[in-house]
Amino acid sequence: MKKTNNIILKQFFLLSMFFLAPGVYGQQLNNQMRYFLFPSQMNPAFTGMEGDMKVSVIYNRQWLNWENGPEYLNMELTGAIRDRHGLGVSFISDSEHILGKTGGYMSYRYKLPIFEHTYMAFGLSAGFLGQRIYFDRIKNSDQSDGSLLKASVDKTTWDINAGWMISRKNLSLGFSVYRLTAPETNFRKENSKDKKQVTLKLIRHYSLHARYLYSFHPKWDLQPSIVLRSAQGLPVQYYGEVTATYDRRLTGGVFLRNLDGLRFTIELMASRCL
Repeated sequence: MKKTNNIILKQFFLLSMFFLAPGVYGQQLNNQMRYFLFPSQMNPAFTGMEGDMKVSVIYNRQWLNWENGPEYLNMELTGAIRDRHGLGVSFISDSEHILGKTGGYMSYRYKLPIFEHTYMAFGLSAGFLGQRIYFDRIKNSDQSDGSLLKASVDKTTWDINAGWMISRKNLSLGFSVYRLTAPETNFRKENSKDKKQVTLKLIRHYSLHARYLYSFHPKWDLQPSIVLRSAQGLPVQYYGEVTATYDRRLTGGVFLRNLDGLRFTIELMASRCL
């Protein structure tokens, strides 16, 4: 009986936080590692900087032992037009328990030379973002509970992201803002007489990042990178990585997040191995 009461109290607490809280802020972007391997996915000012047409796919699944754990998919196609202009198109799918997002974006970058070996770039990406709430994933013994909406609800809104970067020889520094318009989405119950609703507000995310490319051998490059990120209502977070690249084909790196997360990465450029 005591165990049953504890479960009921936990469910009541979860629903109360979800429906009654006036505002809860949290990281809404899943891109802490993307700057190091695919910088254009964190800052649109890097779109097409590689020059050649590039296709990148990122798939990430966490907490495999948890039902409906975090799952992320990103597909991107980028390229350059006469070096000054960069174009890109991308698709994302992001799901974390009862919240899901699906979006499609087009990005543009303009490169402005300043001095010899020095240039600035400005980038903008815009598209649609579909948001979804899976109410059927909430473990509630009474699915007819009036505080719940239908099994799942979804809405689509516009989303805009912007970025700037400056590069001097092998050093680059950039700044980006995601969720620029901070769109707000209201999910209402289907019955017109029922005024209950859930509101999701996308908050702005700010990123400051820098990296330096050091070539110590004709075929070996070393690149340390750092990212500082902030979002409304949250403290500043930082990420750092050091990568080593052999012959522009094979890259390995060590990734550190807030001194509490350590990852190892490896990337193989298949197009350069053929």
